[in-house]
Amino acid sequence: MLINRIGRQVTSKPSWDKQLEKTLQEAHLISTKQIELAIEEAKNTGKENIEEILVHRGWIRQETLDFFKEKWPILLRQKSRKRIGYYLKESGLVTQEQIDFVLKKQKEKTKCWIKFGQLIVIKGWVKSGTIDFFIESVSEQSQSTDSSCSLSEKLIERYLAGEINFARLKLNYIRLNNKVLKGINFNRTELKEAEFQNSHLNYCSFKNANLYHSNLEKSSLKQTNFTKACLEEANLQDAYLEEADLRNADLKKANLHHADLINTCLHGADLREADLCEAYLNGADLTKANLNGANLNGAYYDENTAFDRNLDPISLGMKWIDIKEVKSVMCANRQSLFSPFCMTT
Repeated sequence: MLINRIGRQVTSKPSWDKQLEKTLQEAHLISTKQIELAIEEAKNTGKENIEEILVHRGWIRQETLDFFKEKWPILLRQKSRKRIGYYLKESGLVTQEQIDFVLKKQKEKTKCWIKFGQLIVIKGWVKSGTIDFFIESVSEQSQSTDSSCSLSEKLIERYLAGEINFARLKLNYIRLNNKVLKGINFNRTELKEAEFQNSHLNYCSFKNANLYHSNLEKSSLKQTNFTKACLEEANLQDAYLEEADLRNADLKKANLHHADLINTCLHGADLREADLCEAYLNGADLTKANLNGANLNGAYYDENTAFDRNLDPISLGMKWIDIKEVKSVMCANRQSLFSPFCMTT
C-alpha cells in the first residue's frame, strides 16, 4: 500500500508499458495469456515489474526486452534500412554464429533458393511471425519518408471527394499539418508519429487509434473522440480540446502544456508524467484519472472541474479561475487569426 502526495492511500499497480506490450505481441514474442498470467502473479506477490516476471518465467530474454524498449523506437526513425539479420542479432533472438551458418547454407547450390528468414524459421530459432514482423516493419520504415507525402495527398483527395471513413488503416508517419479535416473517422487507425500540427480536426473520431508520439500542437480538436486512444508522448501543446472525449486514453508523458481542456472528459485517463502546466481544465472531468507524476503547476480549474474525492487541486499547484476570465485571456493572447481558441466551429 502506498500513500500519494495528498495523504490518500492508493493500491500500487504493476508497472507495464502498453506500447511495449503491443509491439511484443505484434512480433509474436509474447502472448496475451502470458501477459495476463504475469499481471496476476504481480498482484498476488506484490511485485511491481511485469518485465521481471516475464524474464524470470523464461518467456522472453532481458536482452530482447531492452532492445524493443530502447533501440527499436530509434531504429524505426532512421531512414537507412538494415538487413533482417541485424535486427535479429541486436534483439538477442539469434547469435552471430547462427547468422554465419545461414549465410553459408544460402551459398550452397542446393539451398540457394531459400530466403534468410525461412532458414532461420526452419532451424527453429525464431517464429515465422517474428520474421514477418521485422520484414513488414523495415519495409514500412524504408518507405515512410518517401510515401508520407503521397499518402497525405491521397487522403486529402479522398476527403475532398466526400469520403470520411479512414478507420483501421495504417497511416503511420503521415503528414497532415495545416489541414482542415473535420468529422473524419480514424477509429483503430495506426497514426504513430503522425503530423497534425495546426490542423482543424473538430468532431473527428480517434477511438482506439494509435497516436503514439504524434504531433498535434496547436491543432483544433473540439468534441473530438479519443476514447481509449494511445496518445503516449504525443505533443498537444496549445491544442484546442474543448469538449473532447479522452476517457481511458493513454496520455503518459504527453505534452498538454497550455492546452484548452475546458469541459473535456478525462475520466480514467492515464496521465502519468504528463505535462498539464498552465492547461485550462475548467469543467473537465478528471475522476479516476491517473495523475501520478503529472505536472499540474499553474493549471486552471473552477467549481465545475471534477476530481476524485479528497484530491486537493491547490496542493498540485493548480489555480482557480472563472470561466469568463479564461475565455477573455484566451482571445486576448491568440497568436494569429487562425488560433483555435476563439473559434466557434
